[in-house]
Amino acid sequence: FTEFLRVNTTGAAHWEHFEIDNVHYLAVANSRFSGGATKLDSVIYRWDNGTLVEHKRVTTIGAWDWKYFEIDNVHFLAIANEFDQHSGSRNLESVIFRSPQLCTDKAPLIQFH
Repeated sequence: FTEFLRVNTTGAAHWEHFEIDNVHYLAVANSRFSGGATKLDSVIYRWDNGTLVEHKRVTTIGAWDWKYFEIDNVHFLAIANEFDQHSGSRNLESVIFRSPQLCTDKAPLIQFH
């Protein structure tokens, strides 16, 4: 392999690739800033004309893992939040988003139902 592209991350813990309606996405779980703060955005990128473009930011707390899955043609994207530096807690809510399709850039990432 040869280097193809560099992507800015902040304590990246996990990447997750998924495809919806022939559009490729790559989500990065950003876990912490160098100073230790864990509340930051994780980013979902969309493949567009041969490169990754930022599609949507999601506020996460010590994000550790993304997982994409599909059930009965419904798309789900889960984010595991692992640690809150501010409170010292590991008892955090992780989130599962549901969408029949990802929305446009101007719409919310996920249509909540």
